[in-house]
Amino acid sequence: MYQGGDSGDAFEFKKSQGSPGGDIPLNSSWPKDRLRCDSRMLTDECVKCEPWTERDLFYICGGVPKESTRISWIWVADARLMAADHTVYEGLREQIRLGISKIPGIRFAPTDELGKVNELDPTAATGLRIRGMWSLEKPGKFFSSVPGVRQSTSPTLHAILRKDKWNSMNEVSRNRIAKFVGTAGFSMNEVKVRDPNIVGATIDAILIRYEKDAT
Repeated sequence: MYQGGDSGDAFEFKKSQGSPGGDIPLNSSWPKDRLRCDSRMLTDECVKCEPWTERDLFYICGGVPKESTRISWIWVADARLMAADHTVYEGLREQIRLGISKIPGIRFAPTDELGKVNELDPTAATGLRIRGMWSLEKPGKFFSSVPGVRQSTSPTLHAILRKDKWNSMNEVSRNRIAKFVGTAGFSMNEVKVRDPNIVGATIDAILIRYEKDAT
């Protein structure tokens, strides 16, 4: 997290050996549109580092091929363009937990996971943990239909964020980025991205792309 309370952004980093397509393994943490201090998955150190309630989140996904130390691609993606409201995932999780707990003839124990079963065999020595293993499409796949998104054999950066988020950023910083327009391999355009919460709706966004060694 970047210091600044609710105005400070948060970042989740994911490294991959594969292509920009495919999925991001999130394990037991469901997709997040924003980072909230009451999330079950946060450490006390994260929650208590400074006063805050919720902050914008960015997924930083990069590809480093096997047996290499050089990044072949990187995505900086506004989480609110990728994930639905947190209540969608939390509600689904609770429905699954409730359904599992109603299986007859099985003794369940309290847990924060989807389920925990004790005494599964005649000796009552075996237990079972039922965990959710979440995944989310990588940005290269999720935004593949957005005009201007294109992977190359050269190292390539894509950054995409809501237009209102871009406009809220420091003007000096925005101007520094805008000055790269016209540089070989660099582009910055306004695009429309599907709304993760409303089928058929779109969100105005800014797409920044840079391809190293482009001609």
